[in-house]
Amino acid sequence: MTIRICTAEDAALIAELGRRTYDDTFRQLNDPKIMDAYLKKTFNIAVMREELSDPDSVTALLSEHDLHAGYLKMNFPPAQSDFNREGSMELQRIYVLREFKRRGYGRALIEYAKEMAEKRNCTSIWLSVWEENPEAVSFYEKMGFYKSGRRIFMMAGEEQSDFVLTYDL
Repeated sequence: MTIRICTAEDAALIAELGRRTYDDTFRQLNDPKIMDAYLKKTFNIAVMREELSDPDSVTALLSEHDLHAGYLKMNFPPAQSDFNREGSMELQRIYVLREFKRRGYGRALIEYAKEMAEKRNCTSIWLSVWEENPEAVSFYEKMGFYKSGRRIFMMAGEEQSDFVLTYDL
């Protein structure tokens, strides 16, 4: 298993991984039209290229041999989607493809994020997770995150309620 920092050259790959993972995880729980609109807007190559070029965000790709298994996106102020607290890191995305789940890759990505946060002298990591995704909530809690609030996540104009989870470094 390897984890490497992505560049703008990886935009098509990250867009595809994000689209597949998000679709696999949430399609059955959402209106198909809303899902399609969200995927088109969020995981297109131009958006990914812009995100990968942001100096206040870091995206890291996890691969096993030559197979790309998932990625995570970390945001530092002022690039965070919410809050932008000095000394915090947002873990905006942690995506592992279905066929690679239950192999410890999610744990490896979280550990990588913790190392990155420590290198940047962060005091906390926060993320938001849909309250309708108890498997993910349980995973993050096992990794040491705790519920610290709530926020609204907009998915193509539809409001969804997320838990905010925090990990103190």
